[in-house]
Amino acid sequence: MQNQLTPPDPHFILYQDIKTHVAIHVRFEGDEVWLTQLQIALLFHTTRTNVAHHIRNIYQRSELQKERTYEKFSQVQKEGSRTVQRNVAHYNMDMIIAVGFRVNSAAATQFRQWVVERRKNVIIEKRQHSINKITKIITS
Repeated sequence: MQNQLTPPDPHFILYQDIKTHVAIHVRFEGDEVWLTQLQIALLFHTTRTNVAHHIRNIYQRSELQKERTYEKFSQVQKEGSRTVQRNVAHYNMDMIIAVGFRVNSAAATQFRQWVVERRKNVIIEKRQHSINKITKIITS
C-alpha cells in the first residue's frame, strides 16, 4: 500500500521510497521544493508532531529563517463528502533536510540526492520548452 498526499499536477513529481513503499507528490515551484509537515513525517518515518517540534526548535534557535523556508499554498482536499480548498503550510528543501538530519539522516540524504537530480531535469525541461516556444515563434 502506498501513501499519496497530493493529487498529480504538472508542478508535482512523485517521490517513491522503494524500501518503505511511501510515495509523496513533491511540489516544485520554480527551482524550489516544498512539502507539508505530514509529507515530511511520511518521508522520514516519524510523526507530524515530531516534525512540528523540530521545525519550532529550528526557528527558535535561528538556524533557519521562517520567511525563507515557509510558504502557504492553496490545496484542494476531501473532508468527508465535501471538497474544500485550504491554505496549507509547506516547507522548502532547507527545512526538509534540517528536520531530516535530526530524525532520519539516511532518508534525508537519499531524498536530497533525488531532489538534486529532479531539479536538473526540471531545469532542462524548462529550457527545452522555452527553446521550442522561441523556435515556433521564429518559424511562424
